[in-house]
Amino acid sequence: RRGLDAPPPRRPHLRRRALAPRPPGRDDAGDRLRRDRLLGPRAGRGRRGNSWVSPVSRDLLFSLVLYPPLDLPAEKLSRLPHLGGLALCCAIEEVCPTVEAKLKWPNDIYIQGKKVAGILIENGKHVGKPFSILGIGINVNSLDNERPQELRATATSLREETGGTIDRHELLAAFIAS
Repeated sequence: RRGLDAPPPRRPHLRRRALAPRPPGRDDAGDRLRRDRLLGPRAGRGRRGNSWVSPVSRDLLFSLVLYPPLDLPAEKLSRLPHLGGLALCCAIEEVCPTVEAKLKWPNDIYIQGKKVAGILIENGKHVGKPFSILGIGINVNSLDNERPQELRATATSLREETGGTIDRHELLAAFIAS
């Protein structure tokens, strides 16, 4: 778990938002999702310092700031990446019914033995209140020739697996609903 004295994460705008005071009675679900941040980034962060590279407007890279209840035990908070992974598998299979998405514990989604998505979580506390930033990268419509050479044998996209273009908004909505 990162302390408040740790170096800033690579998603400083989300950490600032998580640490900002929230008005009393505000529903956290009321946070605005900015279209440019949600659907337009070109690179995300992977485990062990790896990067998640994506062509503009092809894939889905996003982060959600979550505020778990104060009385949530730490062992339940540690399940968040797994729950996010299961929800993502369900969303992928809902939008792409011809594919079978499999969760490789703890944070990767595979189709036919190739990675299609990844999940990272960053937990923190501010003024005694916990927050989690759930970062997700999904290869939606990118093509093999758009990926770095070293990833072509191990990564895939939903478009490559289904043979058709996937609506990123529909996939995001399916994930949120899961």
